[in-house]
Amino acid sequence: ATVDETPSDLNFPSEGMTTFGFYLLCLLLSGVFADTKPQQIHIAFTGRSDEMNIMWATVDETPTSTVQYGNSSDLNLIETGSFSHYYLPFYESPALHTVTIKGLAPSTTYYYRVGDSNGGWSNTFSFQTKSTLPVTPQNPLKIAVLADNGDSANSDMVFDAIMKKDKEIGFDFLILSGDLSYANGFQYIWDQWQNMVEPFATHAPMMLAPGNHEAISLFIPYNYRFQMPTNGWDNLYYSFNYRNVHVLILNSESLDEFHFSSMYQFAASDLQRVNREETPWIIAAWHHPWYCSNAKHEDSAWFMKDEYEALFYKMKVDLVLQGHVHAYERTHPVYNWSVDSSATTYMTDGHGGNKEGLYYDWDEPQVIFKLNPS
Repeated sequence: ATVDETPSDLNFPSEGMTTFGFYLLCLLLSGVFADTKPQQIHIAFTGRSDEMNIMWATVDETPTSTVQYGNSSDLNLIETGSFSHYYLPFYESPALHTVTIKGLAPSTTYYYRVGDSNGGWSNTFSFQTKSTLPVTPQNPLKIAVLADNGDSANSDMVFDAIMKKDKEIGFDFLILSGDLSYANGFQYIWDQWQNMVEPFATHAPMMLAPGNHEAISLFIPYNYRFQMPTNGWDNLYYSFNYRNVHVLILNSESLDEFHFSSMYQFAASDLQRVNREETPWIIAAWHHPWYCSNAKHEDSAWFMKDEYEALFYKMKVDLVLQGHVHAYERTHPVYNWSVDSSATTYMTDGHGGNKEGLYYDWDEPQVIFKLNPS
């Protein structure tokens, strides 16, 4: 037999109550299954030696953005910050959290974890603040250098190699000269890449420069996901001191390169303020190379070079770190295409593992400014 109505003895609620109950259940389940586990954890300098930016992501929002930290595993200090999202077509970013911890003592190991008492906590990580000891052969400054990394099996191998060397010598920080994740508009790749680099980035500050692959999304993911030392405007160019080195990061991916531009004025003012007794070395970094003898991207930053090179020569910048060319090359000290012992040395280090592969075509005969073969 069949029936066409609900038996009265089951006493089902009305259709309206059933709908309400369904939505109430969904609401409760959304709280139970909310993804608030911290991921993509990374740290960066703020420009002050007694501070550190700590950043992470959660798929869903948490009531607070909190770092518990201390100079022992007790984590007896607390600092809070904030989170934000960015939106691009068909994509909403995770909640991107930033907390700045302050009042850090030099030459100290700090332990920390990130998260929220309701949403849950990360594992405990650690980092070392700037040493007060002078730089010597017995106590050297150790900087990891990379560009054009990407999110491929080779990219993973490169970071595995960096991690292996890091366990041996302990890098002070990393300079990554642009083309970070190779997301190319596919935003989920940023999430994958940041989880890939997390084992290194939780304890060694990653200091970044934007590349042409960051420009594809108008630098929006870059500016939301990373907090570099402020220049008063954005993350695209900045500077900081670390022990005996002054580091200047510039953006080779914009038209902000004329003498009257804000970036040029920032660079000129910044270099003039450098105290060469405290920081006798100046290292600069950006993405597109000024000097390169690889046929793939030869002279790709000629305009920036024409505008800035005289300034760098005058201020005696020691070393420039570049990317974009997927190969390694190092020059003699060079100014205006001529070897000059008073000039800047340029190093291209764009073989970071990205999926586009390596570049093998070099100028022949070897150009005069090139120090060593590829």
